[in-house]
Amino acid sequence: MLRVTPVVSWTEAGVSRTVVGEHAVTIGDVVAALAWTFVVVGLTLLLVFGLAKRSGTNPLLLFAGVHGHLSLAQSQIACWTIAVGGVVLGYGLIRLQIPDILESLLGLMGASLATGGAGFFKDGQNKANAEKARAVFVQRTLAWLDLVRTYKTGRPPELSLAKAQMLFWAVFLLALFVLKSILEGAIWEVPWPLVFLMGFSQAGYLVPKLTEGSTTPPAPAAPAP
Repeated sequence: MLRVTPVVSWTEAGVSRTVVGEHAVTIGDVVAALAWTFVVVGLTLLLVFGLAKRSGTNPLLLFAGVHGHLSLAQSQIACWTIAVGGVVLGYGLIRLQIPDILESLLGLMGASLATGGAGFFKDGQNKANAEKARAVFVQRTLAWLDLVRTYKTGRPPELSLAKAQMLFWAVFLLALFVLKSILEGAIWEVPWPLVFLMGFSQAGYLVPKLTEGSTTPPAPAAPAP
């Protein structure tokens, strides 16, 4: 697959004329390129899930937080890894060279990884503190609702506008990144204002988590022996 700009040149009445197309066009078998990309990415995901299952763990726990509930930050990291890796692999296979990774994309990936890492660390810290206090935590199961709800000490799960906003921007930018990269014939350079908006939504999700003493309500403490 090639990305070219149409140019038509001719001579009329002894005068050379040239017309250049307004937009670049794609020449090649786009369907085959996409198919090979999906095959390679799919086989890689099967390998990862197979290794997780072989270790005796549910592969879906890769998207879970410390306490077993579905983590928005972990899910976002996984989705961005698959999307960026798939686009880079696709254009690497098409052009037989490593495509350039743009700075805005690095910033977006870095913000997602920082948010997921900080949230996971805080959850682990809360769990360790609870275990020291002899509080028994309830191991939760994966649920789609966990993407838009939060857990606070001594309270039932509550809907979170910050998580809903973060989910909205993540889905919006993921879809836009993949579609623009396919239509433009190159890895789409995410505009910095969109990167900043995504960063602000992640900050809105992360700050309450870092200031909360515990993200998951503990069960009544077991009596001391």
